[in-house]
Amino acid sequence: MSKLGRGKAVMAADEVPTAVKPGGRIAGEVWSVIEAKAKLSEILRLARAGKPQTIGSQDPCVVISAAEFERLGNTQHFGRFLLTSAPKFGDIDLPSRADRRDDPFAED
Repeated sequence: MSKLGRGKAVMAADEVPTAVKPGGRIAGEVWSVIEAKAKLSEILRLARAGKPQTIGSQDPCVVISAAEFERLGNTQHFGRFLLTSAPKFGDIDLPSRADRRDDPFAED
């Protein structure tokens, strides 16, 4: 990758862009914004085929199919997950609210 003034990087014509996911896996193909505008139908075709397409390198966006988006979106709310997956210890005996308890912070 060659450098252009002010820290902007420019790819050489023979370089192939790749995006690496955490864990070292490649995240589909990476397209520049200009390429993505010119080849939008190809990007959509690949995304529908189950191959995520990354657009941009500075602040990248990923194009996935609507089916994949729905599958990912059907996750359970974290709070609901905690409530449903918490261990069940049985009933807890709570004291009656009618009982008068002393205030442990009150001065005598």
